[in-house]
Amino acid sequence: MLNRVAPFLRRASRWAGRVLSRLVPRRRGDDVLSRIAKQAPDDPAARAAFAAQLVAQGEPLGSFMQLQCARAECPPGRAQAQLMERERALFDRHAGAWTRGLPPGGYFFAGGLIDRVDCAPNTWRDSHRAIRERGRVRQLSLSGLVQADAETYRALAFTNLEKLELDHPMSPQELIGFTANRSTSELRALRVRSSFLGDDQAVALASTETLPALESLELEGWSLTYRGVEALLSSPRLTPCQVTFQRLRPTERDFGKMVAAGHLAKRADCRTWEIGARHLEQLLTASASGAGYRQSASSGLTYLGVPCERISDDGARGIAQWPAASSLEELCMTGTLEEYGDRKLWVGDPGFLALCASPHFKRLVSFSFGGPDAVTLDASRAIWAAPWLARLSRLELKCNVEFAALATAVRDGLLDNLEHLWLPGDDDRVGELFLQAELPRLRSLRLFGFPGSTFLRTRTRELLLERFGTMVELYPPGTRWKPRFVVSGGG
Repeated sequence: MLNRVAPFLRRASRWAGRVLSRLVPRRRGDDVLSRIAKQAPDDPAARAAFAAQLVAQGEPLGSFMQLQCARAECPPGRAQAQLMERERALFDRHAGAWTRGLPPGGYFFAGGLIDRVDCAPNTWRDSHRAIRERGRVRQLSLSGLVQADAETYRALAFTNLEKLELDHPMSPQELIGFTANRSTSELRALRVRSSFLGDDQAVALASTETLPALESLELEGWSLTYRGVEALLSSPRLTPCQVTFQRLRPTERDFGKMVAAGHLAKRADCRTWEIGARHLEQLLTASASGAGYRQSASSGLTYLGVPCERISDDGARGIAQWPAASSLEELCMTGTLEEYGDRKLWVGDPGFLALCASPHFKRLVSFSFGGPDAVTLDASRAIWAAPWLARLSRLELKCNVEFAALATAVRDGLLDNLEHLWLPGDDDRVGELFLQAELPRLRSLRLFGFPGSTFLRTRTRELLLERFGTMVELYPPGTRWKPRFVVSGGG
């Protein structure tokens, strides 16, 4: 009997649902975001005027839009932090209505509307229309374990998209489908992370005609030899696109070819590469007789990034004694913090002391050092006596720092030119020092804690946030800070 009645009951339930959906009025918040997104202008000034009209109508989204527009124009500091607090409170009250019906994912707001989306490829394929109705999606990240299909890439055909991140296991066939899709002709930045792609796919990407507006291309985890790297860096279709590689594993021979071809002549960002002191030596001695390298390959280098946990003290001393370092403006020696490797390859006291005493850093304005905890407190004092310290506008030290030497440097005005400063916050006196210090050009201060260490007291953190607002970022040990206004999808 029940088997006979069940189909009738299911049909009756569906019919009743359709009738009730027409009789019961929709709640005002169900489509407010999509309705306002259709009317909102793109120009910031016009967007602010439009927000004022919404506020006059009693629409909470208008107030949220006003706050975000105001914060975008506000310089970092306490005022900006206060605007962010008001945004957070308003968003928390109305997030349920504004995001109702959205699929699970991360949604980042700017100017009162959805600006960036992080979701799985199949989520974007099935729900991209509903998502795009809620804002101006300029940045999209497709991540997870699900591969994308042709329908997913056809769903990218809208002019607002400026940056695309493909952070999922992309297969060679999938890349072929992506490059054959002409819906990305307006794309300006592309990031592809996959360990399944290699030289053949790099050659195909270098010759594609579907990315004419691309300005930045970042490839992470690709299994590339010199053939793939050369194809991308020499492609006329990617000029003047800036191509960068993350987690590259070049052989010494391939690295030497890159140096000889001049691909590292101006900017050598090898921080996450698996290279060692012998790789670096090829760059430093590019003009040596009999090596077959052109003089222009190493002259004029302005940016050098190397992994400090792989080049050893010999590599650091080589950089410090390198005459061509006189053209360097930025030196970054941080590397891959999760994979420390052999301790013998770390840059320790001898290498750090050599860097601090180098007479060749005549144009250096940015210095970053750290990763493995291999520099002792005694050696760390040398940074405050470096002849190039006073010229720096950015200083990042992710290593041991002695407080007394730091306090003396602040008191003597050696850090007055700094705009960005990153230091350990394991000693509470560090926080108290910056509460009292006057650093006239400082725009951002980051204090972090090493794993397993102590950190600033809660009261000290509160005072720092009260004084500096959004100029200060605090990273306690083991804490990953999430961007604001991210939701997991509406109910």
